[in-house]
Amino acid sequence: MHFRSPSVSFSHVHLYVDHLDDLASYKILEDNLNTLARKCESHDDLSLADKNELWLSITGANTDKAAKKEFVAHKRDVVKQLLAGFGFRITGARYPDLNESVQTNTRSVLATSKDPEGVKIVVTAIDDVYSTKIEDPMYHFDATRVQTFLEAHQQRQGVAVMAFAVGDVEAICERYRSLHPALVAHYEEFSEVDDGEAMPVKILE
Repeated sequence: MHFRSPSVSFSHVHLYVDHLDDLASYKILEDNLNTLARKCESHDDLSLADKNELWLSITGANTDKAAKKEFVAHKRDVVKQLLAGFGFRITGARYPDLNESVQTNTRSVLATSKDPEGVKIVVTAIDDVYSTKIEDPMYHFDATRVQTFLEAHQQRQGVAVMAFAVGDVEAICERYRSLHPALVAHYEEFSEVDDGEAMPVKILE
């Protein structure tokens, strides 16, 4: 039987991290960054010190306290770094208390750039309140998966999944099951609602 190679394209990177703030906190940061960008565009002669003062005025931060605060490179919030450092914005979120129809024990955001074909980064952390109350029906978003990853990496955050979109994932799954069954860790099918229409989704690991 001839196996025809399916079309393959990069989809997204999925990070597992040790903490995510409330979604509202990230949206406030986005609004502040957008305000700063607009003000800087209208004054192209601003120095770095001017921009720093402008940022403090936008955020309402204490100037003296901010000046004395020492920068620490490690244990930074990955999402905030994507928003402030790379200009990404949150275009999707999956929180336990965000939508009653979503059953999840983790917090997740989707961060993307302006380019519709650009890099997409999903970031997931365990939700301390819901992690022991319910199970997440979506395999890669379940708290046990995040915990297993962190334990295997000495509690270090990192890339857990590199996802690719393929034309016929079912055919790939069947081929691996026949030739390399030990390599098939997980396969699932479910429906995802997009603009009121149920779309079939298939995931192979």
